[in-house]
Amino acid sequence: MKVRKIFIFLLFSSVLIFGQNKKLNVDFDYSLFYYDDSTGLMELYYSFPQSKMVQKIKNNQTTIDGYLYVKITNKDSNEEIFKKDWNFGSILDSTQKEALNLIGLLRFELPVGEYKCLVKGTDPNQKLDIDSTVFDIQVKELSSLRFSISDIQLASEIKQYAQDQNSIFYKNTLDVIPNPALVYGESNPVVFFYCELYNLDKDVKADYLKVEHLLYNSRNEFVYRKTKYLPRANSSIVEIGAINVSKMPSGVYNLTFAATDTVKNLTITSSRRLYVVNPAILDTTELASVETDLFATELSILSEEELDNMFLMSKYIATQQEIEKWGRLNNEESKQKYLYEFWNARDNDPSTPENSFKRNYFDRVEYAKKNFSDLLNKQGWKSDRGRIYVTYGRPTEIERHPNETDTKPYEIWYYEDMEGKVQFVFADLGGFNDYRLIHSTKRGELYDVNWFQSIVTR
Repeated sequence: MKVRKIFIFLLFSSVLIFGQNKKLNVDFDYSLFYYDDSTGLMELYYSFPQSKMVQKIKNNQTTIDGYLYVKITNKDSNEEIFKKDWNFGSILDSTQKEALNLIGLLRFELPVGEYKCLVKGTDPNQKLDIDSTVFDIQVKELSSLRFSISDIQLASEIKQYAQDQNSIFYKNTLDVIPNPALVYGESNPVVFFYCELYNLDKDVKADYLKVEHLLYNSRNEFVYRKTKYLPRANSSIVEIGAINVSKMPSGVYNLTFAATDTVKNLTITSSRRLYVVNPAILDTTELASVETDLFATELSILSEEELDNMFLMSKYIATQQEIEKWGRLNNEESKQKYLYEFWNARDNDPSTPENSFKRNYFDRVEYAKKNFSDLLNKQGWKSDRGRIYVTYGRPTEIERHPNETDTKPYEIWYYEDMEGKVQFVFADLGGFNDYRLIHSTKRGELYDVNWFQSIVTR
């Protein structure tokens, strides 16, 4: 199966940064739209954190270098549809007062089928792990019997009546600036989103479609709802929206776009998960009991050093903004309240007295301490195996190879229910029982298709 056409665009814009220590932390995201009834248009978004990249002076200008690699494979035939890497340079804008992200967009036109996409990114001037993600794309044929809907693209900004049609972000008279990190809040308070409706001339009975923008919190409660009616004047419609989340507490949210033919009572929906980080905002449903609850927890008796250690253990699931916010706290009381809010925002069932998410997380920390400590990592939760166990939980299956003749000791962990089954490969490269992560198929983790070559000893 051949791709009719592949559009490649590399352009950069600016949003705020999110970073990690061992990786450059390049953020990736994608959305699927349609070119016609049998051809999908995948948009791949990526974001390089400018402040984490090595700066160089060339011709009296400050520049940075980046590396990007993309490979798309047909899952049925295993045919390589597209593969390319780029080494690019970018001149920094000296007028900007704060470090911003470099945003890019690639477009791929794909026929109906199933595909696997591998994306990698890093700074070639640093000895960092390459940040990578692998995801599946399913391009389905649009129904000829009813109207259909695209993915929701989350954006940091949408400019209407855009003038520059040569901008890579331009589509349908709009400039849609993607937000690959999917994080909103203090520094990015408005959730912008873009969606497309197709085949409105295919058996739609209502003259006006009922359109709803819905935002749910982690308890599946409405926190935002907007309803309007759109005239069905064209076969396709573009719908955009904006939701201010600056007053919403930190947590995981689900954005849903729903369109209903009120005559046939037929509704189609598209949803996206996003993250809100507002450390200063406390959930209003808990305001009355915050002080009581806080001092009824173990946080009230912990020293500042113990609070620092607790947050260090929690960093695997913290955003960069939360980490930076923590760094600005300077006393026990502020750290106690911050940790209370941090874990409260992640409570799966606030109606129960115990935060089961927190309990399970620290149970995994204790397990990692006991089982993954070695000569180099006295605290096992700091090891690679410890990080994966604490972050993702107990694997479905572990395949151990401690005494192979021609390889260094290694393990393969499988997670059956994660992204259609993923694996993590760890190897004791130095011979000190220090198992390092050398490959994973989990989105956002280290990916190295040639990992086996690094452990062969013959």
